[in-house]
Amino acid sequence: MKKLFFILIASLVFASCSESLSDNSTALQGFIDNVLFISNDAIATKNEDGSYDIEGLTENEKLRIHISSGQEGGHLLGGSGVNYATFKDAAGNKYCTNPNGDGKVIVTRLNQEANTISGSFKFEAIQAAIDTIVVKNGIFFEVRIIHEIEEVEDPVILPVGSCNVGTFVSLIDGIPIQQGNNLCVQAVVFQEQIVITATDPDDEIQLRMPISIDTGQTSLPEDGFTATYKDLVSGTLENLRVGNLIVISHNTETNLIKGTFSFETPNHTITIGSFNVTYE
Repeated sequence: MKKLFFILIASLVFASCSESLSDNSTALQGFIDNVLFISNDAIATKNEDGSYDIEGLTENEKLRIHISSGQEGGHLLGGSGVNYATFKDAAGNKYCTNPNGDGKVIVTRLNQEANTISGSFKFEAIQAAIDTIVVKNGIFFEVRIIHEIEEVEDPVILPVGSCNVGTFVSLIDGIPIQQGNNLCVQAVVFQEQIVITATDPDDEIQLRMPISIDTGQTSLPEDGFTATYKDLVSGTLENLRVGNLIVISHNTETNLIKGTFSFETPNHTITIGSFNVTYE
């Protein structure tokens, strides 16, 4: 029903430039080679230099628009300019407008009070010497703005938990987190949160959610929720910028919780994540 609603909105907007989009639902969508792309969630990051990154994610795709400012009006893409758009498909192929593509982003409203940004976009992006995609009839509507998230400090030391509390899988930049004896999956209660940590020799993924969480979907970031990725080789720890968490089941009597997740940090993409653990 939600997708149908967004399609109807898009049809009305694209049919007449004089009509405005008016609804309380965040949206980022467009047609990619005539196939409708609808993000599960969208977020805009205001960077320290005043530029904006507007991102929409599905379970395994990402569309990103970078513009030098949030000024209302047109922002050209392509060439050697500072504005660009990228799209990464489910197979991991990445297409970019710069330097050989082109396009345009129109910011229709930067709402300072609500801290949201709305507009439209179209572009042609290229996977160098391989393929080209055409994106048209794109819109982003009331996408919430956050400020640039810097690398986070190591969290307070958690209680030590067992390594065999359940299963945890995910892709880190398209590469599966290790399994078997190379993976330690811990789940503990700490400061009124369920903290799930999966560690292999190179990587660590941690999810935090309220202990009272019920089944359903949560768009991240959200108060009470945290997701981080740590590169254990370099020691770099990064917080999420945007993501999605779905709790499939939560039995508070047996402490068994099951769900799926995906999220983006400033430099990494965590996708096709799932957990089925018993927290201590």
